[in-house]
Amino acid sequence: MSAEEIETKLSIWKNVGADVFYMNSAFQSFDSGFFNWEEQILLPSSKNELSEKLVDWTASLVKAYQTIEILRREYPEYPEISNALILPNIEAFKQASADFTNAIRSSGQDAPSALVVTLKPLAATLRREMDITKKWLTGLAETAESKVNKLSELK
Repeated sequence: MSAEEIETKLSIWKNVGADVFYMNSAFQSFDSGFFNWEEQILLPSSKNELSEKLVDWTASLVKAYQTIEILRREYPEYPEISNALILPNIEAFKQASADFTNAIRSSGQDAPSALVVTLKPLAATLRREMDITKKWLTGLAETAESKVNKLSELK
């Protein structure tokens, strides 16, 4: 590997590390807010607030992922990098979040206990997609750190 290629890859992986940090922050906001969704739907005002926050959290997470996606598209000549940057479930995550949010918004004056029954399967689907995303983020962070360390040694 040439010195120029080492520098290029090192720069890319450093950027990936920074982008993963940004995306992980967005993910943590989403995760902490989603954690107690059953409590948040008990009052109409908190139910509305939860649905608004879900939209915002999803948008923040998708925006953070888009910065990683831009890097992926910029360096197709490095498939070991571009392949690692593909979030396998981004569309499923967005759909699960939208389905959960829309169910909250369309619930009207449903009794909280009935709403919990309605939302549980949707929440489980969203949780599954969040777990996939978290696993990918963790793996990507570890890969970026390892690659930065190895490439730094080659300089």
